[in-house]
Amino acid sequence: MQGRQSHRAKERCMKCGFEVGFEVDKLYNCSGCKGAAGRYCGAKCQKEHWPVHKPICRPLKSDEVWGINILPNQMGCLEGGSNTGGDDDREKLFEHVLLKINHPVFSMGELCPVTRMAGLPLIVYSGALMMGVGIETARANQAAVYLRIEPDNGLAPIQFCIVVRQDRRPLTRQTIETMWQFAAKLIDAFGYPTDDGWAPVKSLMVPAYWQMFSRDYYEEQQKKGRVGFDSFWEPL
Repeated sequence: MQGRQSHRAKERCMKCGFEVGFEVDKLYNCSGCKGAAGRYCGAKCQKEHWPVHKPICRPLKSDEVWGINILPNQMGCLEGGSNTGGDDDREKLFEHVLLKINHPVFSMGELCPVTRMAGLPLIVYSGALMMGVGIETARANQAAVYLRIEPDNGLAPIQFCIVVRQDRRPLTRQTIETMWQFAAKLIDAFGYPTDDGWAPVKSLMVPAYWQMFSRDYYEEQQKKGRVGFDSFWEPL
């Protein structure tokens, strides 16, 4: 089974990525969330990171997990293709949602196969599918469809709305957007058949390609001045 290689995560500042014991001596917990979602090397990094951290700045209980609610794209104004415009609007597709561990996403959700192969397993859940709630809205949820594609054909069985990390670490809007664009890239690649000499798309569904794609995507968004796409030193 492909996936992220096990390693001991290093203590790093949430903003600059400086490592404890190397670039900095210690990290300081955010006073609001008590370090549950924010630890920084100093006041400067904490202040600069505040626009990103603010939506999830609250203490977490042992039975709570930060996930993402993928909002519907009913007007068709956003495209999932990695070469399309409208970057400033992409973040409007995603909002943080605080979930209890007894939420149906953890018991009834589906593991996205492509994200598992890429090394960042995500679980998706649809109230429209499981509970019959908001079916018409779910049909317009393009970003969720892209995340749930099958590795063999690039198709998704149904639209999903709630997404969480399988490891239950906080899922950020920046990470989910990047995975969405990664999936869009793969969908585009399905248009190049192997009988014309193109390599199988599955060969791209590996941690190494996802890690390089996510690094480059963050750098591109950072150059555009988008907040939250800071450089990172460990895989997302």
